[in-house]
Amino acid sequence: MAFPFDVLKIDRCFVADVGSGSQGETIVSAVVAMGHRLGLRIVAEGIETPEQAERLTELGCDLLQGYWIARPMAAAALPAFLRERG
Repeated sequence: MAFPFDVLKIDRCFVADVGSGSQGETIVSAVVAMGHRLGLRIVAEGIETPEQAERLTELGCDLLQGYWIARPMAAAALPAFLRERG
């Protein structure tokens, strides 16, 4: 069965508890495993700390999104942001 999408996003309400051994982390782990088995890339949103980023990477998330990565910005500001990050 082919899906009309190739990315699965995990909501920040589940990401917030990652690292505390909570049910949120269990759900994230299960969603990542299921998504990868379906051939999907996994995005975790709402990353606010380096600890969350590290744990979500360990759990297999492919992409991270949130204030810890970057604040929202205008499209015109993106090239400068990317140059600064190297």
